[in-house]
Amino acid sequence: MTSSQPKNSFPKTVWKFISDYWIDIPNGLIPILLGITGFFNNGNYSSLIINSDQKKTIEFWTALLIVVLTMLSLLFFVLNLQRGRRFSAIQQENESLKKQVLTYDTVIDEHTDRLLSSFAKTHLKFGSISGCYERITIYVHDPLGYFVPIGRYSDNPEFQKKGRSKYQDNQGFIAKAWQENYYFKNDYPDPSANPIQYTDYLRSEGLPANTINKIKMKSTLLFGYRIRDLITDKPIALMILESTKKNRYKQRDLQSKFDIVNKDISTLVQRLKPILPNISKPREVGL
Repeated sequence: MTSSQPKNSFPKTVWKFISDYWIDIPNGLIPILLGITGFFNNGNYSSLIINSDQKKTIEFWTALLIVVLTMLSLLFFVLNLQRGRRFSAIQQENESLKKQVLTYDTVIDEHTDRLLSSFAKTHLKFGSISGCYERITIYVHDPLGYFVPIGRYSDNPEFQKKGRSKYQDNQGFIAKAWQENYYFKNDYPDPSANPIQYTDYLRSEGLPANTINKIKMKSTLLFGYRIRDLITDKPIALMILESTKKNRYKQRDLQSKFDIVNKDISTLVQRLKPILPNISKPREVGL
């Protein structure tokens, strides 16, 4: 079952084409019109003209048209130059934004990597169990309804790579963790032995199929810890711990360990908060 096209789709398409290429269209038409006027100006039409007065009239309007077309050609040549300059300015602005994002990324990475790696190695003993992989990520909450990841650590370089630029705050485990001070879950199906059950389980938690397909780390244990502002006591961020072994940690132990680093993470988020809007938006457009 297909939906019918709107009646005004063709006029909209034409208008969009004209608005996008209004400078280029005359550049294509002017040479054609000049060729036509040249035909008349060279007298090639004489066999078609009976009256000499008609010939003089055509020669006058032809000459006038040539002058007008020449002036229009010069005008659009100047407009094209100005458009080229604007495009060049936009490119320079994009390059500047890229450098700004890289600078912010560097600042954020320097702060978060040091804190997360120390916490992961000292308190969580990352990498101490063969065949088990862990990961910890800091997500700062945006009032618009999503989380921006600002720091991630794992002993596995592949799992430490940054994923999406933002995460919806109403999908999957991250949504449930945001609603509670602590949230622990380790009853996921084994993704190696039962990949279909694992996928179905994630889907039942509200994750869309396209998101599930992009998940590289198939975690079977997750722990969410909500970070609050030290002054207002309002929730401002989440720390999510993941492990590929469901019995890697116990909930009570994790709560006490995360309480140790709570103040440091909250202070870090507050310090970085002023630059976060400047980095999340450029990341969304691929800068």
